[in-house]
Amino acid sequence: MDDKAYADGLDRIIDNDLFKILSEPSRVKILRFLAITGPSDVGTVSRAFTQDRSVISRHLKIMADAGILSAEKKSRNTVYTFDGYAFLHRLEDITGMVKSMLDQFCPDCREESGKMD
Repeated sequence: MDDKAYADGLDRIIDNDLFKILSEPSRVKILRFLAITGPSDVGTVSRAFTQDRSVISRHLKIMADAGILSAEKKSRNTVYTFDGYAFLHRLEDITGMVKSMLDQFCPDCREESGKMD
């Protein structure tokens, strides 16, 4: 096994921006809020939280840039919507990377765990 290649593969998985987004509790709360309440603009979201509107706006932009929120300009406001399918696809991509890495670097793991497949 090539330790450097294994470490590089692990880094690609761990450094995925979805993990960075989900490691921030405020972003998780905002995702939950949007998933439950539906499309909302920055003002609506910020009224539900104690953080400044600018902080909420920055969180929303980061998540929209990552593709798990859609952002639609409506007059002077931007309305954000949680994109559950995009979120699911991102998780599936990560799962695929993990499976590929295990297949490449740990072919015996499948038999050992009994839970793969």
